[in-house]
Amino acid sequence: MRHPDLAPLLQVLLLGSAVLLMAIMLFRFGLVFRNRYAGLVYRYPTTWTAEQTKVFRRLRLTIGACLAMAWLTLLLSGRRLPIRWPFGFEEALLTIGLLLLTNAWLALLVRLNWEHSFLSKWRFRIAFAIVALWWIAAFAAILATIGWATAPHIHLVFPHGTMA
Repeated sequence: MRHPDLAPLLQVLLLGSAVLLMAIMLFRFGLVFRNRYAGLVYRYPTTWTAEQTKVFRRLRLTIGACLAMAWLTLLLSGRRLPIRWPFGFEEALLTIGLLLLTNAWLALLVRLNWEHSFLSKWRFRIAFAIVALWWIAAFAAILATIGWATAPHIHLVFPHGTMA
């Protein structure tokens, strides 16, 4: 399916956004490895038990696994997206959306001090529910958008006017 080419300004904006988000993502990815290599430990709110911090760590890993599946979904469904030159509008927007989610996930991994975060203001169950529900909504939105963009669109033509 071929669509009109993108305007040069739109190409620059989309490519610039993708490059900027990729650079931020690579920087945060480097910070994650630096924190691991330096042996820095995470500090969680003092009201959280050891079991609760373990559950929170598992949530962050689960988010990463879901993010990898979302990237794989975009990669596999990219062939069915509309074609433009030099790249597809929908593909660029979905890539930018997934880069934003990847940056948000890396921010969860980079943050070492959770004692002074917004999560420390609530009990663990409420904080966990807020984080989990936000990520569920984000994944649902991006996967639904990928599904909508790759699905064949049916254009119904309804007859209108008068019959003679």
